[in-house]
Amino acid sequence: MVKKMGLFKRLKDGNRIKLCNEKHVITDTEAGFEYEIDTAFRQTRSNAMEVEALSIYVSDGKENKQNDVPCVMVLTDPVIYEAIETYKEKGISGDETTSLEPLKGQFLYRAVTEYYGDMLYYYAFEKEKRGHKEKLGLCLEYPMEYAKTNDERVLKGVLDEVADSFKVINL
Repeated sequence: MVKKMGLFKRLKDGNRIKLCNEKHVITDTEAGFEYEIDTAFRQTRSNAMEVEALSIYVSDGKENKQNDVPCVMVLTDPVIYEAIETYKEKGISGDETTSLEPLKGQFLYRAVTEYYGDMLYYYAFEKEKRGHKEKLGLCLEYPMEYAKTNDERVLKGVLDEVADSFKVINL
């Protein structure tokens, strides 16, 4: 029996997330980012000012709305800004609900935290913009009910692969 779970139905193997195992390149010249992602995620535009380079998961071959999760995005909101500021000042996230792993290279760290009733797995980074450093997160937002499941592991793998291919492109 298939049980409905929010936007996604639970598949026979217990997972809701099914990847296509083919990748495509998402280039957002307006935001200045490029990355490879599984074709189960499709690029779309967001009306939210803090969301850039948005790719949403396509469930059952249907496009979801821009505010549906799971989604991969570059996020510039206060949650990311404050976490990066705290990390740079103290070397920690400052929040006991956040698990944080420092990184080398273009990303400062990666973390998992609660985010407005969902979960947020993200890679923190900075980007030079008009003489100052913008604080951003390469993020995966997904439903809280996926925490500690195989679906969470699959989705985190998607973002890890996106991070490996992620580039800031010059405009």
